[in-house]
Amino acid sequence: ITARLRAMSLAEGLELPALLDAVDGIASVYGLLGKTMAPVKADLRSNVAKVRRVMQKNPAMGTSLASYLDKDQKDRGAKAETTEGSVTCSVLWISRSLSFLVG
Repeated sequence: ITARLRAMSLAEGLELPALLDAVDGIASVYGLLGKTMAPVKADLRSNVAKVRRVMQKNPAMGTSLASYLDKDQKDRGAKAETTEGSVTCSVLWISRSLSFLVG
């Protein structure tokens, strides 16, 4: 997981497949900790699935996180963060879940 995260270069843009694979791996690890972490695991997996669905519907957009965030911003403006199913909203919740786990 750490190697996948390190392989992502901010200068080149975060690649969603690598990011989502890493988050899914983190969710699996926390899933091993028992029922206490089940809601966090489910939340992470749910948001990863939402982003993957958007990517499958828009393959021409490529795999860069920035391209999807830019599109959300252009299409929804400030509402992108609160629009259920948007990449922006899903990534925001992934970030919050990971922040919760790290402390």
